[in-house]
Amino acid sequence: MRTLRVRLYPGTGANGQYLEQLAGACRFSQNHVLAGHETDYRTWKASGKLGEVPSSPTFFTLGHSGSRSCGTHPATRG
Repeated sequence: MRTLRVRLYPGTGANGQYLEQLAGACRFSQNHVLAGHETDYRTWKASGKLGEVPSSPTFFTLGHSGSRSCGTHPATRG
């Protein structure tokens, strides 16, 4: 696994606060998805089906709830 470090210079306090909130939201999303994968893996391993591997999630199997194209997002409402 490679690590990429980026240093951001926001310029203003408001921009800095926004970047901190954005980074926190990204961390939350990543941890939420990782927890789901770990739960799926534990369930798969406990089922005893060690010859079969769990399927990898794709964009289409994750669902589309809350996406802009489904009309539930405020920006897409008429």
